[in-house]
Amino acid sequence: MGLRHLSQIVKEQLKVDCAEYPGSGAAGGAAYGLKAFLGADYISGIDFILKISKVDGMMETQNFDYIITGEGKFDEQTLNGKLIKGVTDFGKTQGIPVIAVCGKLDLDEKNLEKIGLEAIVEVREADKSLKYNMEHAPELVEKAIKAFFSK
Repeated sequence: MGLRHLSQIVKEQLKVDCAEYPGSGAAGGAAYGLKAFLGADYISGIDFILKISKVDGMMETQNFDYIITGEGKFDEQTLNGKLIKGVTDFGKTQGIPVIAVCGKLDLDEKNLEKIGLEAIVEVREADKSLKYNMEHAPELVEKAIKAFFSK
C-alpha cells in the first residue's frame, strides 16, 4: 500500500509513471525507486550476471558436464524466480544439465520438472535445527555433493 501511494505522488509531482513496468517491484521496490528518481533502466539480472562473469567465453574454451546453482530454500516461490529460470534456460541453450543445491527442498517432483532442473540436492540434516544447518553449511554441502555424484 505504501509503494502504491508513493507511486501516485511521484506520478503527480514528477510526472513519472513507471510503477507498472515489469521489474518495478524487484528488490523490494528498489528498482522502482532507481527508475523513478534516477532514470535507471531495467536489465535482465541473469543476462547481466552471465555477461560480467564472461560465461560465453568459458563456453567457447571449456567443456562442462553440469551447471550447478544454489538457493537457500526451494519452494513455490522458487517457481517464479527469474534467476533460476535464467540459469536453466542457459543450460538448455548450451546442452548442459543444471543441478541445484539447496538448504531445504519444499517442492514435489512435478514442480521440480517445471523448473527444468536435472536434479536438486538438499543439503540440510532434517533432524537438526536451522541454526545447526546454517553453521555447518560448508560441510553439509560438501557431504551432499559427494553423495550425489557417488550414485
